[in-house]
Amino acid sequence: MLHDVSLDGLHQRFEPGTSACSREALTVDLLAKLGLPLLLGILWVFAARKSAKSAAEVDASGEYVVLRHGAIAPLFAALFGGVAVVVAALPLVNSTVPVSGTVFSAVIFGLFALGLWAEAHSTVLLNDHGITTRSLWTGRQSMRWDEVVTIAFLRSRRLFELRSRDGRRLLVRTLLRGIHVFADQVQQRLTDFGGPTAVRDWAERARLERPAPAARDDAEDQAPDQSRDLS
Repeated sequence: MLHDVSLDGLHQRFEPGTSACSREALTVDLLAKLGLPLLLGILWVFAARKSAKSAAEVDASGEYVVLRHGAIAPLFAALFGGVAVVVAALPLVNSTVPVSGTVFSAVIFGLFALGLWAEAHSTVLLNDHGITTRSLWTGRQSMRWDEVVTIAFLRSRRLFELRSRDGRRLLVRTLLRGIHVFADQVQQRLTDFGGPTAVRDWAERARLERPAPAARDDAEDQAPDQSRDLS
């Protein structure tokens, strides 16, 4: 029982330098359990704000607005990959660091690096007919605007989720360059299906200030020029 443990036993158990629980092991454990979620939250807000201010692209045919990742995702992938290597090497530098704990932490950081690398290859295509996503996770998926019955921003996963009347689901990442173009389209085209609420939740999560969407008719008239000049 916890109340039967003496203070001397606790001091001995957590004495720095002991094989049971060294300072290095505690640091690695705290980094994996507490520091990683905090670091991810801070980095996501930074990346989301930068992505929202970046320009979208237009494909060679001029038919699609293309949203793709910039240098942020590969940079973060390299960062987490480097941390994974450093953590994995700790037992080689200090023999008091338990191998099992560092391997677990290194695997966690390595999985994040792998996920970010895969995410860096995701793209979104927008036009007047609908939206198409390309991802190593889900392949190529498409949905017409008139098929969408609801859209929401999933705060825990930090992405948009669109659902169609036949039950299909489409996920849109929020760290794509020019994501504000998608947000504007959602507000204008999906007003009655949760668009404004989803965009507001995204803006609040990313700490952005979103202006009110333009009128639908004006947006349609100006769409070709806006798709090329938005930044």
